[in-house]
Amino acid sequence: MKLLPFILISILFSGISLQSNAQPAILSKENAEVSEILQQTYSKLKDIKTLQYETFRYINYKSQDYENKLLGVVFVEFDETIPIVGFRYQFDNEVSKVVFNGSGKFWIDKKNASMESLQAAALKKEKLQQDLNAASFFYNSILSLRNVIPHILTDTSIKKRLGDTLIDSRSYHKVLLEMKSKSFTLNEGLKQLTADIRIYNQILIDKVTYLPYQVVQSNNFEPEDYALVKFDQIKINGPQLEENSWFASSYPGLQIKGKEDLQLIAAGAIAPSFELEDFQTGKMVNLPDFKDDLVLMEFWIKNCSYCISAVPKINGIVDKYEHKGLRTWGINSEDNKSQLSNFYERNKPTFSTLMDQDGRITKAYGVNGVPQVVLIHQGKVIYAGGIVDGKLDALIQKLLNK
Repeated sequence: MKLLPFILISILFSGISLQSNAQPAILSKENAEVSEILQQTYSKLKDIKTLQYETFRYINYKSQDYENKLLGVVFVEFDETIPIVGFRYQFDNEVSKVVFNGSGKFWIDKKNASMESLQAAALKKEKLQQDLNAASFFYNSILSLRNVIPHILTDTSIKKRLGDTLIDSRSYHKVLLEMKSKSFTLNEGLKQLTADIRIYNQILIDKVTYLPYQVVQSNNFEPEDYALVKFDQIKINGPQLEENSWFASSYPGLQIKGKEDLQLIAAGAIAPSFELEDFQTGKMVNLPDFKDDLVLMEFWIKNCSYCISAVPKINGIVDKYEHKGLRTWGINSEDNKSQLSNFYERNKPTFSTLMDQDGRITKAYGVNGVPQVVLIHQGKVIYAGGIVDGKLDALIQKLLNK
């Protein structure tokens, strides 16, 4: 299967403006025209049985000193009998292969000739949605567009503008969407963000096929940050992949690596002890020193939109309860001090973060996704799970009033 060559980003941006603080320099037309084009694209995608395309994704977040490229082939087969998501998929490139077959998922590391797998029993609804949204090859993908276009068409708060561009002698509609505190998801429509931010998505749509060619996303908060995703060699309802390719047993000779299915620590359990470094002060924090206190821990990483959205929520808890005795720490097992400092400068957490450099404490608490919070009172876990509005606040207030 032939892959796209890496192309200079300046060429990919031909005819594209990523202005964020000003109105985009494209021709304004009626919303009805934009809606008609998006409707045509959705009509092409909504009832398909299989979808295959080559994808090229380039992320350049200058504010975070982060740059990443991804190239590969995506194949999706839609099947309403597959619970929750309604499709199975494969992603393949030179270094890896990822397969979700509806009843399980496995990863092949081609470089190290190894495989990891996870059975669907561990992929409960919330975790499966989180897993899908975390799949980098689905970021702002054709599947995302298939999912969000109906929401875009009915959302009157989204500003829609239209223009034209020419790339390699081929004409494209240039649709620009300006969304306030909303972003695309793969399988859950438009996600409402807590941060007051404007997201700009510029979508190039082929004038002949009405299939998407490229999506460029930027924002007004960090105008120089952008993510570009390009699609090529799109095949709709083409040949299906060999059935054997969907099963791990069809790839013999690989070293099998066990991927732990961590279970989040349960309420009532004794909180695992730790001593971790506060990345800002360099001082060690020893949990047993706070055995009589109420402690809130949030497990998070830098490259996680949900973690960014959680910052104002945790800050609000700190502002409300810190003076009453609540201890609040972030626990980070992935990022270095420079990356943490950059995150703090941009997102302004008011709580300290402890560095779990070997991931031992994150594993001890059974954290299998981020963000997750654990509330500890007198050495025992009171609550572990997501940041549920109202629930966490009520628990903290009740315990502090005892």
